[in-house]
Amino acid sequence: MRFPESRTLAMVLACVTACTLSATAVAQSGATYTEAVNGDLSNSRFSPTLFPLAGGVNTITGTFGRTGVPDVHDLDYITITVPAGSVLERFVLSSVDIGGAVSFIGMQTGPQITVPPNTFDSSPLLGWTHFGNGDLGRDLLPAIGAGPGAMGFVPPLPSGVYALWIMELDTASVYSYSFSLTVTTCPTIQQQPMNVRLCSAVPIVLQIATQALVSFQWQVERTPGTWIALSDGLTASGSVIQGATAPMLTILSPSASDAAAYRCVLTTACGSLTSDPAVVIDCPADFNCDAVANSADFFDYITAFFDESPSADFNADGSVGSQDFFDFLSSFFAGC
Repeated sequence: MRFPESRTLAMVLACVTACTLSATAVAQSGATYTEAVNGDLSNSRFSPTLFPLAGGVNTITGTFGRTGVPDVHDLDYITITVPAGSVLERFVLSSVDIGGAVSFIGMQTGPQITVPPNTFDSSPLLGWTHFGNGDLGRDLLPAIGAGPGAMGFVPPLPSGVYALWIMELDTASVYSYSFSLTVTTCPTIQQQPMNVRLCSAVPIVLQIATQALVSFQWQVERTPGTWIALSDGLTASGSVIQGATAPMLTILSPSASDAAAYRCVLTTACGSLTSDPAVVIDCPADFNCDAVANSADFFDYITAFFDESPSADFNADGSVGSQDFFDFLSSFFAGC
């Protein structure tokens, strides 16, 4: 359906508000628009076709170039909506058949393109680019964001409303295109890491859970305000780090040096997301590692001490002696 350029914005907004959408509107339930099926994409920048995107790959397939009127181009104007909590990650030219002239796509923030097609001014646009047969399979979003004279952006595009302007200057024939727009849902942390007690006999395990594919990087804060990325392998204190870039971090053979705050930084197409910090608490009085310091710890240590068990070497000086006993008593009465 075609609309005259002179139609006013107020008339269009009134039509949309009243929900009397014309054939240029696309139903909310669809993530695919094909002109051969859904009707001609709007030729008016004042009343673009409405196309709300959904999570996953959305497809726009249309024609442009020649019309039934000499020297009049078949322009396509579309308003896309990137859902809240999502980003537009890719804008791929999935099929194309064009002439020898220039094919063009422009993008502007908001529901409409404000630039008249016969007086091109790129400054109001968010971005633009030319495309052709050689761009088949290419993600055009970076090129659109780098369009000369436009506002510019770095992909991905955040949630919001954007207007598209698609045109082909060659009117000798009817040409076709198809774009695949990938919308990625931004992840949330479903399970935060929890505080744990340090015990040399028990590995430290910290875990995070999210519903999306992301990359992980665990960090440690040994000095207030300074977070350092962990890496797998042997530490200076003799403990062993496993899963520094995985959802579950494990510290084998931990020591008092591993008592610190830990967090995980998740990286996705939406950017970075940081977990709550989890604290590894050093409680030497919890001798039996049952997460509480009580009389059972006292009696368990006395037993280990008189058995001269290596675990009774409380001060880690290489031998079991009276100083270990006094050091344990000091820790026991200090509590956790």
